[in-house]
Amino acid sequence: MKSDAERVADRFLILLITVDVILIVLHILHTYTTLIPEWCSILFSITMDWAYGEMFQYIKELWVVMLLLFLARGKSRFLYVSWSLLFLYLMVDDFLGIHERLGIFIADHFDFHSRCGLRPQDFGELIVLTLFVTPCLAIVGAAHYLSGTAARKISKHLFAMLALLVLFGVVVDMLPTVVKHGHPVLSPMVGVVEDGGEMLVMSFICRFLFALLAKDIYLTEKVHVNCP
Repeated sequence: MKSDAERVADRFLILLITVDVILIVLHILHTYTTLIPEWCSILFSITMDWAYGEMFQYIKELWVVMLLLFLARGKSRFLYVSWSLLFLYLMVDDFLGIHERLGIFIADHFDFHSRCGLRPQDFGELIVLTLFVTPCLAIVGAAHYLSGTAARKISKHLFAMLALLVLFGVVVDMLPTVVKHGHPVLSPMVGVVEDGGEMLVMSFICRFLFALLAKDIYLTEKVHVNCP
């Protein structure tokens, strides 16, 4: 039987996924139909920076960082702070397009060439992500190792969801050019799978952390009520 905190978190997840699905449907309508007026059509593309889909993703990433920091006020402080640093980088990178811009610079500077269907920019982006994400993961790994059993279980869930983010944000994004750019119909769908998948995974991360925070608040209030 679910606790009150989990039921509240489930309602929160339903709200997030509902918005995600609406944005994905609007993106498909923008891509394959003329139902959306041309003057505002681009705003409904989930692959476009600063459009509605990306803005909602930025908001969720900010919520994840804030939820982790609120959780850091209790036990396992080092673990939650380390995870918040990792997601803070992901948020800033997504917001400013750091790995895309630096990836292009590195690819041009070192004169990378296309290989295995990947663009020179893709190799540059992988280098940038490795340079920035590896130190964050090292800190998270150290915090995970030093934490207790309960905290490690939470951390393992975050690792699993982070792996899904990598799957959609990196692996799907770097599908061979022949698939992504060679077919007029399939090309837009790759963007739907990539960005839509990232949106849904981030919603589940928000729900997971929201449930943890709601549970902590609920237990704290219960203790205060039971205290004489």
